[in-house]
Parts: sequence; C-alpha cells; structure tokens
Amino acid sequence: MTRVNFDSDLLRSGEVAVLSAWHIEAHSGPGEKRNLLFNLACRPDGSRIPSLERKDGELFVGGPLVSKLSEEDRRSILHDHLEAMITRELTQRGFLREGGGFSAQLVAWVELMG
Repeated sequence: MTRVNFDSDLLRSGEVAVLSAWHIEAHSGPGEKRNLLFNLACRPDGSRIPSLERKDGELFVGGPLVSKLSEEDRRSILHDHLEAMITRELTQRGFLREGGGFSAQLVAWVELMG
C-alpha cells in the first residue's frame, strides 16, 4: 500500500482520498471475454473523483505520509463503495450485459491526502 501527500486542487487540505487500479475480466456471453484495466478514485464517503482517476501518473511526486484511514475505513471504502463503482462502470461502458459477469482484481491502492 502506498500513501502519498498530494498537492492538488482536487483535494482540500487534509482531505483523504483513495485511488485504486483494477484488472477486470468481463464475460458478456458465450465466448465473449474482455480484459480491462481502469482506475477508480473516491473519498471515504464514497463520492467518486473522476478527475483524480485521470491523474495517476502525476500522483507520485509527494513523499510518503502516515495514513488517516483505519483498517475499518479501508474495508468500507473497498466493499461499500469501490465494488459497486466497478459494477456501475462496467454497465455504463457496455461491458456488463444481462446474464454476464466479471471478476475483479485489485492491482493498486494509493491513499492520497491534500
């Protein structure tokens, strides 16, 4: 797990966010399989930050920090927010159709603080 102090107007001073990268294997029908890699970013309350998802290459300029998130906070972000975001994202992009399914593997988890 990486924690980064992030200097940006995307987060208020002291505000915490998580950027996660996912490898998705989506099954849309017989013989249809797509491999995808995408980022999802959100605050601990589950509000998504799409602009942060597009800045992944710019995030590693700050030094490490002490996390403000507890293990319970991390579990909540993962299970209560990010998992639902994956399903919505796959549906909106047309990769998840009725009767289809997917598997998701967390590739990276970066905690950011403004």
